[in-house]
Amino acid sequence: MKLSGDLQREQVRRLWAIRDQWWQDETMDLRELIAIDSAGVAIMVKWAKAVRERGQTPALIGMPDDFDKLATLYGVAGLFSTQA
Repeated sequence: MKLSGDLQREQVRRLWAIRDQWWQDETMDLRELIAIDSAGVAIMVKWAKAVRERGQTPALIGMPDDFDKLATLYGVAGLFSTQA
């Protein structure tokens, strides 16, 4: 799935409502993500755990600095593999 714009509380609510459409993806393209907050990190963690439960590795393409900083701060950065 490709995410763009903001991944903050309001957008997370919408994504959560349609998670059946993208929850099975093992790769997230974040190259066009502009802003992320703790709600955005939380939904990505839930997605990553679901991917890992299926025996796959959750991969992020183009991890934004904000996401990397928050994920590191919360101790969850190790859940994701990253691609340029």
